[in-house]
Amino acid sequence: MVPYLKGIHLSLETWRGGRDEEGWKVREPVLKDEEPSSTEDDDITLIHEKTPELPALDAPASGITQAVPRLRTDLEALLFLSSAEKPRYRVVRGRVVMTAYYCFCDASSGGFGATIQRPDGIHGRFGLWGRDEDDASSNFRELFNLVETVEEEAGTGHLRHTELWLFTNNTTAESCFVKGSSTSKLLYGLILRLRKVEMEYGVTLFLVHCAGTRMIEQGTDGLSRGTLLEDVLSGKDMLSFIDIAKSALDRHPLVLDYIKS
Repeated sequence: MVPYLKGIHLSLETWRGGRDEEGWKVREPVLKDEEPSSTEDDDITLIHEKTPELPALDAPASGITQAVPRLRTDLEALLFLSSAEKPRYRVVRGRVVMTAYYCFCDASSGGFGATIQRPDGIHGRFGLWGRDEDDASSNFRELFNLVETVEEEAGTGHLRHTELWLFTNNTTAESCFVKGSSTSKLLYGLILRLRKVEMEYGVTLFLVHCAGTRMIEQGTDGLSRGTLLEDVLSGKDMLSFIDIAKSALDRHPLVLDYIKS
């Protein structure tokens, strides 16, 4: 629930002034020769480029605050997460043996794909984007595909009381899930949908970033482009593409020398 307290915090701080229309602190513009940082949604103008044009909230009378736009969606999220008569348990670490599922999700400009390892074998999910996603950002497509894959698996009953390890080559999707929120309204709504699945089905989600080259070798990249018989879909072992059981030094011993230097 912590990520959805941000709207309350931003609203409480508006009395200080010096904040934009969303309640965030107005930042100084960067110099032209400075390298701008990326944002969570590549459709959004960089924050340091747009803040000088936004009207800063003038400090109201002492002790009076203003509700920021995000407050509504945060309250709606909190209402849902606390809607049960009794508090729901969220599984953090199971005390009994759990079934682990492994899933790779990838999206391209034309289509999307996902491969899930079930007890009865590999299940593939793929398709083409419709016209309503023509103008969507790559970050949205990646996370949207991931969320719909999780919801579909949960709806079939496969994920109840399991661990689901999700692998994506999109750093924004991983970052948003870890933080539990996003400054992008579209990504914000998708992350909330994942939190709902966790609560409703008792599934423990782990979102792990992997290299794009690994996604290609594993076969899901090809699936998103319509290739149906590559790598795991041709019979290769899903776990052969997953290194989470190895430490950083096992995977690359030279890291130790780099840290010591």
